[in-house]
Amino acid sequence: MELTIEQIIAKKDECAERFKTKYMKIGSKFLGGSIKFHSLSRGDMADIRDMLKNDTDKGLLYFIYLSSDTLRDKELLKAYGCDKHDQYKIVERIYNESERAKIITMLEELNGITSMNPDAIFKDEIEELKN
Repeated sequence: MELTIEQIIAKKDECAERFKTKYMKIGSKFLGGSIKFHSLSRGDMADIRDMLKNDTDKGLLYFIYLSSDTLRDKELLKAYGCDKHDQYKIVERIYNESERAKIITMLEELNGITSMNPDAIFKDEIEELKN
């Protein structure tokens, strides 16, 4: 079924809602509490995809780092000895490898990377175009 302009306009608010920043608190038994994380912009996600192509480990650390304002706090970075060139390394100084893997899975879901319904996008009937 081909949508009309009116039907697409009627979904405007729902479309906008899909792309709003989403938040999630991720808890750590070791830390004794939670840290707040947020979904990333399309631009940040594109940067991370590019980074993953060249250096997977750095890209994954950066994905977690960018997703939390707390992890980017200057006082925290200084306390953990992270300078301007390796701020993303705060992630591996706080979380071990298995914790990071779990956080990445949660952040992928928060960013809508893994939650795609296989039936959400489909090939509709194609009509022959007449000249």
